[in-house]
Amino acid sequence: KKSYVLPASACSAGFEGLDCETDPGDEERRNIVGLYLISNKLHGSIPSELKVLTSLKALDLRDNKLEGSIPNDLAMLTELTEITLDQNLL
Repeated sequence: KKSYVLPASACSAGFEGLDCETDPGDEERRNIVGLYLISNKLHGSIPSELKVLTSLKALDLRDNKLEGSIPNDLAMLTELTEITLDQNLL
């Protein structure tokens, strides 16, 4: 199973809304395990491309202007245990 990973420097740079863990196979890389884009004035649909974040455990997109349906591809994220989408137009 391939996960989207970032260089360690990206996570240590302190990007707000991003939670990372060390990749068990490579100490220099981090897996994205949390994506918290709360009240970011996002609009449009939830991108199905989120499916590449296979280590994602938490997704919080509340209080934006997202619309449409929740992509079926999110079901592929077997680690995802927390999803918050309220206060959108879904």
